[in-house]
Amino acid sequence: VGLALREGNPVVLEEGRHLLAAPEWNFVGVQPATQDKVAWPECPAVLLVRVRPGKIAFIKEFGAPRVLHSRKDPYELQSPAQELVKVLDLMTVDVLRFDEMGSLDLVRVRPGNVALAWHNGVPKVLPASEVRRLLMP
Repeated sequence: VGLALREGNPVVLEEGRHLLAAPEWNFVGVQPATQDKVAWPECPAVLLVRVRPGKIAFIKEFGAPRVLHSRKDPYELQSPAQELVKVLDLMTVDVLRFDEMGSLDLVRVRPGNVALAWHNGVPKVLPASEVRRLLMP
């Protein structure tokens, strides 16, 4: 996968040939597309993140927590608006925490179990076999 600047704005170039006419376009470089995180040292504001099956990614988008689910195509993150926090394995952990302040938790309740969560000061029972998104008020 490649990266070019068009009038100073980053543009991700997919596989194939591209006509980049100067002075409008400036070629930055090429990186292997099979990596989970693709970055260009010449343009640190752009990061491609591939979220593979069984994984989930947490990002900050304009300062708010957001979840990226697995998909075939990578996500294109541009800082400072979007910042990768971490990529986690969904299969091994039942509670995925965005941060230690509890601003966003993903909770999986396995079959045969129930979970208790607090929502606006009121206890709430979470049934089994559901993944719930819990946001801090």
